[in-house]
Amino acid sequence: ALLALAVTMALLMMARGSAFKARWLWPVAPVLTVTLVLWSARAVHALADAGRGRWPGRALWGVALAMPLLAVGVSALRWWEPELNAQRCRECWTDRPAETLSGALHQRHGPDLRVIAGDTHLAGILVAASPRVRAWAAPQSALPPPQGFAQGRANCVLAWVSLEPEAEPLPALRGLQQAHALGEGPLSASWPLRHAPQRRIWLHSQRVAPAACASASR
Repeated sequence: ALLALAVTMALLMMARGSAFKARWLWPVAPVLTVTLVLWSARAVHALADAGRGRWPGRALWGVALAMPLLAVGVSALRWWEPELNAQRCRECWTDRPAETLSGALHQRHGPDLRVIAGDTHLAGILVAASPRVRAWAAPQSALPPPQGFAQGRANCVLAWVSLEPEAEPLPALRGLQQAHALGEGPLSASWPLRHAPQRRIWLHSQRVAPAACASASR
């Protein structure tokens, strides 16, 4: 358990993680549960060998039985987590339909695209959903764009998502929008969230001059 925790902390430090999430400890939880059960079993045998009576042993056996039940119970609660999260999420990362968003961008702006996304998650799922998309996240300006992003003939597109039909792009995108607009406004479309159909996720996109994508490498 300590080794798993140390590995998790090392990975977080290497990735420069700053916003701690409880789910980061999920790799540690199963190992910790098994460790506690084994420790309880060893303690029970040690008490029995020492002739310490029944009650300490029964208490430790209770702990040994409670830990697996607790692990199963927590895992069962995660069955409803996506639906509960979809009711109140702000970014709704797990409810973004990657293939649908990618298909809508292709339908609007062409088969080969260079996308400047409003966040890193959107950039990642668009690339994963279509091999004909190269994406770069404007808020992560310190990271270089993909190879060949600044050059090429593929259309340059700004894209961002929101939970409202009217949503201004982030400041990083707004500057590019104002400097490289082609005279056409943003296009918007929406789809219901998979786990909360009463809510909708909106995709906004706007084609801009190729100079916008070229500026990403500066």
